[in-house]
Amino acid sequence: MWCWRRMERISWTERVTNEEVLNRVGTKRQLLQNIEYRRGKMIGHLICHDDFIKNIVEGKVEGKRGRGRPRYSYIKQIKEKVKVVTYKEVQELALDRCKWKELHRQELGS
Repeated sequence: MWCWRRMERISWTERVTNEEVLNRVGTKRQLLQNIEYRRGKMIGHLICHDDFIKNIVEGKVEGKRGRGRPRYSYIKQIKEKVKVVTYKEVQELALDRCKWKELHRQELGS
């Protein structure tokens, strides 16, 4: 934001909101879209490889779970974005790279 303010020659004493600066520059906030895009790319890699991080994401960690409501897991977030019912379906989609890339472009933001 600071860089765009400098480009538009907006002094720090002027009362110009960040939204107004974004409108002047002709862009919009993209942080959440970037997060969703990168999350989709990462889960594609995690599902295809069999390693320690995959076990953590899938919840295959030994020990007792803490008290209270179960947390909203990473897998549940991906299932909602991809709009499938089971994690097995997500795995099958991720293993087919062409389908996963197409889905990643459409659903997960690109």
